[in-house]
Amino acid sequence: MKKRNAFFSIVGAATMLALSGTAEAAKTTSPATSGSDAFFNGYFDEPFFKRNTDPFGEMAHVRNSLLEEMKVAQKDAKAFDQWFEKKYGGRVENIRQREDKGHYYYDVAVNDLKDTKVGTSIKNGEITITGYIDKKTKAGEETTSFTRMFPAPRNIDPNHVEIDQGKDKITIKFEKRVPEV
Repeated sequence: MKKRNAFFSIVGAATMLALSGTAEAAKTTSPATSGSDAFFNGYFDEPFFKRNTDPFGEMAHVRNSLLEEMKVAQKDAKAFDQWFEKKYGGRVENIRQREDKGHYYYDVAVNDLKDTKVGTSIKNGEITITGYIDKKTKAGEETTSFTRMFPAPRNIDPNHVEIDQGKDKITIKFEKRVPEV
């Protein structure tokens, strides 16, 4: 427990430094990569995804622990939420990973799925989910699009992927790669 608290103290202090930044740092950092974006990109990197069986669950835990442990102001917590939305689309709570003996599953919450066309692809270890939502409005029909991109689970067979589209979520089922002996 002490190890976890020390971790959150370090992460919290680093986050506060990244979030507070200086005016000079703001001038030299592009709007696309703020100090907090650089911090989160560095921490939640490829090794993070490789060492966690539920990386999005761990991200949610880190975010919630920062709020509790560091008493981070709500506006400062938005830095994580904004970074996550830019990087993966949606909120950290909208993506869940689970597994059974033969498969990994990603459950991705997406509103208004009943009239949605969804596609997925896996390239270079990244999952891309794209979709179009057709809505009828008072002004007529409206089509909006969405994209979610995030690392695929390790040890999957990219040729054996199934998609199940439910009412408000997409479930992506990945077959685990059988280890060679």
